[in-house]
Amino acid sequence: MADVERLLLVGWAGGLHPDMGAGEAIVADCVLDEAGRRAPCSVPAVPGARVGPTLTVAEALLSPQAKRAARASGALAVEMEAYPLAAWAAARGIPFAHVRLISDGPNDNLPDFRPALDPSGRLRPLALLAHPRLAFDLARLSLRLLRLERRLGALARKAVEAVDT
Repeated sequence: MADVERLLLVGWAGGLHPDMGAGEAIVADCVLDEAGRRAPCSVPAVPGARVGPTLTVAEALLSPQAKRAARASGALAVEMEAYPLAAWAAARGIPFAHVRLISDGPNDNLPDFRPALDPSGRLRPLALLAHPRLAFDLARLSLRLLRLERRLGALARKAVEAVDT
């Protein structure tokens, strides 16, 4: 296996900052976990992106109230993957860049899909029959992400270019 020279993580995040909405880009300068630990990030120059910390959580923050509580961490956005990768990279001296596109703002509710998930977290489509509201919520969320997917692709390209320079 080849040595890892650097890591770049690009994906979706929930906005925590009050004036942050869907489609805004974030470049993390560090990643926080729920215990308050901090892992550093390299900060590529991505035009138009806001720079600041992100918070990694174990479960999605579904309500504006949960997002307000998470905002006390000082993070601009919340996601579910970055902290372990950032900590792993830091322990090995590997530069780690973390770039996110906001999929939902701090005042947006997210659907609770847990009743339709199997034990490994995969959606059970037939379970949606027992929870028709979740089917509607899934369609609405899918449409939002489809509208933003080009922005996420463009952000990923900008991040790769910035990391490569």
